[in-house]
Amino acid sequence: MHTLVTTISDLSFLVKGNTIDVLNGSFDKLALSRLLQFLDTSYVWFYDELPPDYLRGDICICEPDNSSSSDDYQFTIEFVMDPSYVWWFHREIECMALIQQMGQLCTSARNDQISIGVFVQPWGGNACPWYIITWAMLLMMKSDYRVVLIHNDLPFGPDYDFKRIEARSIADVIALVNNYVPVVKYSEYLEDDVCSSGSYDFAYDLVKVNRIHYAKGERTHDASFLDGVFQASYRRECSSVEALLQYNRFDRLLVYSGVLWSPGLLSKVAHSMNILCATLETANMHVYFSPEATSVHYDDIPLTVRAIRAEGESSVVYAIKVAQAEVDKRRTGSMQFNGLTQPPGQWEGMAGFALLLPNIVWDSMVIGLHTVFKDTLDWLEHTVRWLLDNTDLTIVVRRHPLERDPVYRGNDDFDALFAPFAESARFVYLPPESTVNTYSLMEQASFVCVATGTTGLEAAISGKPVLTCCDVYYAREGGVFHADTREAYEELLSCAVGGDLTVTSPMREAALLNYYASQCCVTKCDLFRPDRLDLPWKVKSADELVAHPGVQTVLESFITRTPTSLLEHRARIVRKASEMA
Repeated sequence: MHTLVTTISDLSFLVKGNTIDVLNGSFDKLALSRLLQFLDTSYVWFYDELPPDYLRGDICICEPDNSSSSDDYQFTIEFVMDPSYVWWFHREIECMALIQQMGQLCTSARNDQISIGVFVQPWGGNACPWYIITWAMLLMMKSDYRVVLIHNDLPFGPDYDFKRIEARSIADVIALVNNYVPVVKYSEYLEDDVCSSGSYDFAYDLVKVNRIHYAKGERTHDASFLDGVFQASYRRECSSVEALLQYNRFDRLLVYSGVLWSPGLLSKVAHSMNILCATLETANMHVYFSPEATSVHYDDIPLTVRAIRAEGESSVVYAIKVAQAEVDKRRTGSMQFNGLTQPPGQWEGMAGFALLLPNIVWDSMVIGLHTVFKDTLDWLEHTVRWLLDNTDLTIVVRRHPLERDPVYRGNDDFDALFAPFAESARFVYLPPESTVNTYSLMEQASFVCVATGTTGLEAAISGKPVLTCCDVYYAREGGVFHADTREAYEELLSCAVGGDLTVTSPMREAALLNYYASQCCVTKCDLFRPDRLDLPWKVKSADELVAHPGVQTVLESFITRTPTSLLEHRARIVRKASEMA
């Protein structure tokens, strides 16, 4: 099937009726018109078979006809495209409407003593740019800070058509934002040979992080190609980042993620220059925000736990009770978390095995936390090999059940990884599709090994010794057994095999408090979701947005530099007191 998608920029575009019917619903004329303004005549796509979710329809376009006596004539161009193209412009339109409303509500008085830089760039085809721009406007509305939008207008990472459309669209919206918020651009600070060696060191570390996330795996075939792409991007940005931060006085920054892409470098360089960097991340209906640390790694959870302990025994007892109830709900499958309900199957093998629970290796919540082994697969290989060579235990590796979903599925070949162990009767690999309940495995295991993840806390809560050698937020908080070196890790394995590790009451309490702070004190905000480009924003007005409890929590956290988990805990205590009154 040959299909042409084309436009000429100075033409007016007319859609039949007010909407155009497509396979996935109806899209309004304005969003389609915005899309067509960004398509060039070079955009010609050919498909032998169309994916079932691609859009199909007819667009009527007016174009001068030199051979006709009439000024214009109509003709129809058939189109097919990824629906993300149209969804992108739906979210753009929603964002622009909010910006205009919020701009009218911003006060002109600014405290020039405090300058906040808010970073924006294209973000993998989702609505993150609109999301972060909206937060910049919210800070303008609800604080007297001097807010500056930092626009990375340099190309970054693998290039593709959608990213070029994103970049042009973002530039148009930033032109509107510039009526209310000053804007600085990376391209304005491109300088040759002014980058310090420290920034290059940061960039070198980030290349691997981005390659793993983009390729959705640690050992994928296109790794060398991606390394080259990300190295080139970071080399280009190093001088811009340093010059921008030197020539502009920023007291604090706000970035999305703080781990991946350009924000990863910006946040590291900012920290080296003693500039505080707040990070924002989202998942499903939750917003993860940290005023001074990496939110996606839960870096400020230990601060919340210490604050809860400082409040006294009543707060500790309350937190433990809530955490235990949450664990019980997930264990019984009576609730979903991150769209996942645990499968119902029970482990029917022998009890007393070593259980290894890897997380999703390309998830930004995991990447960059390995300090002993080079990555998750290296840790898995070493642990399985050591246990097979030095013990007579059965080893069970349970891959994350969420990887049943193609969206989360990694590209690493676990069958090939475990092929050297496949002939051993003591090795069991349970893929994501396995119906065995992870909690059933925990109950019958002798001990549990994790890299990161909530399962480490849940296993400790159930009384199982948990071993980790990663820099996960709870590693040094007293609930699990942590090793800083390979030798120390193997010593812990030896102790666990010999039954010399015991989960004490203080350890279980520490695990429950960390679980409570990280899992029960999460900020909910489903009004606008950057992770789902296809979902319309529920918020329709600036007033509605500002009044949302989740938005208020994040703004309070930013302004007071208090962890959102601690604010959510305090709100729980207030609600509890009100219910008892």
